[in-house]
Amino acid sequence: MENTIALEDWVKVIESEYLGDYVKSGGAAVKFLIAPDSASINMVKQTVMDAGTRQNYACSFVDSSRTKVHLIDQVFMEVARQINWDDLAYRFLVRLLDGHYYYPQDQAQMSLANLAKLNSAEEPEIHKEIRNLLKVELLRDFHMSREFRYAMSALLAYALDPRSADAGIDEIVTNWLKGEQAQLRPLKDINIFQKVNRSNARYLIHSLSHWLHRAGHS
Repeated sequence: MENTIALEDWVKVIESEYLGDYVKSGGAAVKFLIAPDSASINMVKQTVMDAGTRQNYACSFVDSSRTKVHLIDQVFMEVARQINWDDLAYRFLVRLLDGHYYYPQDQAQMSLANLAKLNSAEEPEIHKEIRNLLKVELLRDFHMSREFRYAMSALLAYALDPRSADAGIDEIVTNWLKGEQAQLRPLKDINIFQKVNRSNARYLIHSLSHWLHRAGHS
């Protein structure tokens, strides 16, 4: 006799016993689910991702019918396409500034000029101080790979002041993370010299997991 459980009850268990505590504390789990049809699979996918969002996780969905999941670089690039990289950079920047500086509450108002004004400081002075903070909090965070740290540093420069950042650098970096064609010269200028591949993707996935924590996700 088959034992079945209603989707709503199963998700409640996953959210309370795993997402709500165990995974947040550093645990990991693999669950296998048998669904009767594709509609049920889609419902499970959406319901689980909704539960993850409620628990402040960054959620992504990788379908083995479209992605070669035995290739780690393909897995990372598919996850990267579903991540809001600019939002992560801004979230990290706010956590970095919090307790040190006054900053605009509106993301659209974030700029060195506004930071300097709010903190009664000169732009070069506050820029230097924030760069020193980034050196300690990001570039010396060796839980993340060298390429990943430089990529996030470029995105943070854009988040800090889009008007003064190198033109299009946010798009160039996110295209690199997604495995899409990117301009090589600007990447070399920020110390990235190879595309995402099987030799670095595992380190990039580990780096992303750590970066999500640093940006405030579960």
